[in-house]
Amino acid sequence: MKTSIMSSTEKNLSHSGPVTASSEEAIELPSLPLCPFTLDLQQGPVIMEEVLGQGRFGYVYKASLRKSPVAVKVMKRETDDQMDDFDNEAGILGFLKERHPHIVDNHGWCVLPDNDKLGFIIFDLLPLGSMEAYLQESDCLYHADEGWTIYVQILEGLAYLHSLDIYHRDIKPANILMKTETQVQIADFGLAHYDRFKSQSMVFKNEAGTPSYLPPELYEKGKYFAVYGDLWAATITLLMICNRTCPWTIARNDDQGYRRHCNKAYNDEDIEFWAEFEEHEQMLKAMLNPDADQRLVPFEYDEAVSRYTGY
Repeated sequence: MKTSIMSSTEKNLSHSGPVTASSEEAIELPSLPLCPFTLDLQQGPVIMEEVLGQGRFGYVYKASLRKSPVAVKVMKRETDDQMDDFDNEAGILGFLKERHPHIVDNHGWCVLPDNDKLGFIIFDLLPLGSMEAYLQESDCLYHADEGWTIYVQILEGLAYLHSLDIYHRDIKPANILMKTETQVQIADFGLAHYDRFKSQSMVFKNEAGTPSYLPPELYEKGKYFAVYGDLWAATITLLMICNRTCPWTIARNDDQGYRRHCNKAYNDEDIEFWAEFEEHEQMLKAMLNPDADQRLVPFEYDEAVSRYTGY
């Protein structure tokens, strides 16, 4: 199967990776040839080698472009919602005009002229895949200081995105890709939002994202500031990186673990959990303050935002 590219981002970048299989039911795509098969795109022939993962969006293939490993996200475009999803992600990637060490780069996107029901987004394939898969498949346990190093990289990537008025909305280990055991990049912009009004105070009023990574003010007030949502999710991600779990399932008052956190009425299991973070414990709790107005914003994030925006 060969075809020509229909449209793509203007840039020709590198550095992304596979999306891990989702627990959500995968959609069925219009039939594609069995691997291996070739897509003849503007960037060159892309050899589709095998399926890496699947989810509500479609499939991710391991592939190669000019002998370099890439991942190709294949998305269904049959309904208006599906076309909007694809166009949104491709559009977000188009705003990322410069390479960033902690944001996945891409090789562009395309819609096939002979089959516009499918959309393709091409990324580099990172060596270790997603943080979620790596933690599940390895015996690696990150010490608090090592986890903090990764956390700071995520904050650096978020600061860059926010300086461009882009909010990710789905930060979690599955969307953090690993170049090495200590070098990571933010991936998957399927739920990302661009604030075209550049308000710097974007508010979301829906539950787009992963419930266990959403901030408590969404469940209490029905809305949250976009910046606070990404920072909350990044901090929960740090907990998962170091302990592979969180003291609560969802930041809502009907969750016993979260209620203990709100009341600072920690049981023995909670105390043991937080002790793993040593000198970072009190800072982490402050960054997970149930009251968004009192919540600590990480210094590393503030410093990076100032650097990117110039103020």
